[in-house]
Amino acid sequence: MGYLLFVYGGIVKYRHWGFDPMAEIEAETEISKWADNIDDRRVISSFLEWLDGKRWLVAEYPQGYHTPQPINLTHHMLLDRYFEVDNDKLESERREVLDEARALNKG
Repeated sequence: MGYLLFVYGGIVKYRHWGFDPMAEIEAETEISKWADNIDDRRVISSFLEWLDGKRWLVAEYPQGYHTPQPINLTHHMLLDRYFEVDNDKLESERREVLDEARALNKG
């Protein structure tokens, strides 16, 4: 029996063939949330790089401050917060997928 993992439309699908070739499991995962907005992430990332090139900062006005304070987050971290992707969960899911693929390749 073999397994195939693919992502489309923001949904991760696992399909196996063998006894039941049409069985599918859909799940809303961090991987699918990340993949769902990949094009928007690229556009926003380009804009953030442009800001860096101009030596402009992303800043906020915290309570009690009268001047903007730089936000000390990487572009990746800003994008994950904006798109509500939990990077720790994302990395965990990626490792699970890799572990499953390695296990299937051994068997």
